[in-house]
Amino acid sequence: MAAADAIPLDKAYLTAIWLETLFYGMNFVLFGSCIVMLTLRRRTPKINKLLVAIAMTMFGFSTAHVSLGFQRLIEGFIVLRDQPGGPGAFFSDVSIPANVVKVGIHTVNGGEYIN
Repeated sequence: MAAADAIPLDKAYLTAIWLETLFYGMNFVLFGSCIVMLTLRRRTPKINKLLVAIAMTMFGFSTAHVSLGFQRLIEGFIVLRDQPGGPGAFFSDVSIPANVVKVGIHTVNGGEYIN
């Protein structure tokens, strides 16, 4: 793809966060169903606490990932919009702590699962 055909980073990030929140909504419903099945509608006499803890941890990581994405969205498009280079320059800087934490969460939680 030629540089002239490339999607600008600000548009790409806006689209990505929109899709991420869409999938987070699906994840929210699936998490609720998972907890119901593991606790209320289980077929075993005991609740499998390990599976419940893992499901809650993964959902917590997913929530943190979406929250950090939203925080970066606000920072890039509202707080720092008048900085040199605009939002595109902000989103191209991958060394921002929120981005580093977001990538770490993505890696720990299983990249194929989150996005």
